[in-house]
Amino acid sequence: MAVPKPQFDRNIAFFVPAAVAFPGVSADRETLRSLLESLDLTEVLFNATRLNLILSDKVNDGPQDVHWSRRHRDLQSALVLIFFNEEQVNRIDAYIKASKAGPGDWQVFFRGQLLELIRQACIFCSERPDAPKIETDSTQRARFSEAALISSELWSERVYQGRFSGPGDLEDKRQALLGPFRQSHAETALGPDLARAFVRGKRLIRELLVAEYPEFEDRFRSKTHLSLDEYYTWLLVVLTQSLGFTSPPGTPRVQVVREMNVDRFCDDAPHLRETFHRFIACESQTVDELKAALGNEEKPYDLNVLRRRPILVTRNGRATTMDPVLLAEKACVGPLFHVRENRAFDAFGMAVERYGQELLRNMYPSGSAGVLYDRLKCPLEGRDERGRPVQLADAFLSGGSECVFFEIKGKWLREDVLAGAPEEYQRHIRQKYSGKVGVGQLARNISKLAKEEWGAEAEELTGVNRVFPVMVVYDDRLDAPLHPRFLAMEFARCFAGEDTLGQVRLGKWIIAPLTVMTIDILEVLESSVREFGVCELLKDYSRECTDRFVSLHNFMASFPKYSRNLLESIRVRAAFSAELRALEEELSAR
Repeated sequence: MAVPKPQFDRNIAFFVPAAVAFPGVSADRETLRSLLESLDLTEVLFNATRLNLILSDKVNDGPQDVHWSRRHRDLQSALVLIFFNEEQVNRIDAYIKASKAGPGDWQVFFRGQLLELIRQACIFCSERPDAPKIETDSTQRARFSEAALISSELWSERVYQGRFSGPGDLEDKRQALLGPFRQSHAETALGPDLARAFVRGKRLIRELLVAEYPEFEDRFRSKTHLSLDEYYTWLLVVLTQSLGFTSPPGTPRVQVVREMNVDRFCDDAPHLRETFHRFIACESQTVDELKAALGNEEKPYDLNVLRRRPILVTRNGRATTMDPVLLAEKACVGPLFHVRENRAFDAFGMAVERYGQELLRNMYPSGSAGVLYDRLKCPLEGRDERGRPVQLADAFLSGGSECVFFEIKGKWLREDVLAGAPEEYQRHIRQKYSGKVGVGQLARNISKLAKEEWGAEAEELTGVNRVFPVMVVYDDRLDAPLHPRFLAMEFARCFAGEDTLGQVRLGKWIIAPLTVMTIDILEVLESSVREFGVCELLKDYSRECTDRFVSLHNFMASFPKYSRNLLESIRVRAAFSAELRALEEELSAR
């Protein structure tokens, strides 16, 4: 039988349609219903979540210098060999070859698909404990695999709703796709690795936020009956289980065990059982609860159902993390959303600013041996036209004739605005990041300095002729396609009165387009600046990606000069190792 001809946008990674592996199949809800009704709900959920954890696993079997695209291809290939028979594998292979796609351009399994499958299982599956197991029965495994591929196509329909095609101006289409691209990013991006998320979250919440808001821990305890230390202890336990750290050494990453039994976990440490069960009560839901929340096909898919309680537990105590990205969110901001107070969110914003400054200071230390000139100011202070003190930037990095102004923001865009009109979402972005804060604030300050209406307290700006404005954001979904361009155009509008992109001369300076940098990228740069400088990176990015269609993350991943020199933070690895040692000691104490 002829292989379907691949048709896809080469700017977006494509998935393999169900008809490739299963010729003649209709990728519709009725077909999906017929497949899922014969499968056990718990089996489908646990297999989908295991795949989800495997896809997000950044603990590598192979050499660390292998490019991410090859690692992606190898992982996808390994999973295809597990879930499909030889004939189906050959069809999939022929389809990918016909597409002439690169190793990172195709996927059979991906996070958005599996989140969709979880929802569809809650609609169509029921408890069938006597049904053959997916892992051991080839017929059940084929049904699961076919259901997963159909879920890919249903996911695409739900997220994009045909907005790639149709009449309209090209720029208008781009604006209309902002919301779908953000939703797609939210459901497909793998996020920070769990170790980095844990270290970041504990520093942000346990130390920096509490320093800003000392009553926060009492508020948290009143909501959860846990201390922050207890919360992070048990979060680390779940995280290590999700990473498969408890499997025997040498077990392939696609085979490690990523589950636990919450009823038996504290048998060897009964003194910890009470606080462990409090944590599980806060962060878990049963299979029945999940089905009740997601099983109504008339309601839109609400990802917050998984976000609020990302741990799934069965009646006999079997437990797994449903989504690793949502688990990473729990590490970073979980306690914040248990308290849900405006003062706590304000304190978190200040904590993010302090954290970003810490990362920059780690990259450019002051007062150390051999450092004669401190290039970094955190923050940069100045005077306005009346001589009043003003903060010019959250951080400022000088580099001779070039410099970088950093604005650091710990905000999120609301998810509920995605369901509205495209204009509503655009308006929401402007409310959060334009005007007197974020983009608008950065544009105003640079403009005042360039025209010499304001001045810096020190001599950092002497000799500068080129400026790189950077907005560091905590919301990693601002890295979604078109968002860096949208914010860069907002900066240009605030700065020069027009929304075209490119270098702008104002007064004595040449101003580069705005760069959007997520806190995740800043963490990666923490150790990577040994191989290259931030000014060097921003200069190359502004030269190669003036229009900002490509995010800074994707530029670094695809530009060999940087992709080959990206290093995980030594600080994060050391801190995470220390946390694991402390956990082992606590669990073994009697």
